Amino acid sequence: MKIKTFEVTTKMNCETALDKCSDKIIEKLKPLGLKLIADHPNDTVNGSVTILHDVEHIIRIEIYTESEGPNKDHLATLEKPLTIPNEHQIKSLLA
Repeated sequence: MKIKTFEVTTKMNCETALDKCSDKIIEKLKPLGLKLIADHPNDTVNGSVTILHDVEHIIRIEIYTESEGPNKDHLATLEKPLTIPNEHQIKSLLA
């Protein structure tokens, strides 16, 4: 699977266990029209988000640059988005 990776460092507040940073990040990235988290095992997704939590959060966004159907490694369909955002677009949404 080929991917394009973006890494952003930002300050976010994660004070409680109920406060999900990933939900905040996914919400901020909605204008890009990407599905970055699977709600069900057989979903179609355009990439993924990984977060390292600390005072400053390191957010890694991976976007698939080619499509791949379900296989022995994953049930989801990995789909290249019609438009791949650039680093400036992602950083401006997460600022």
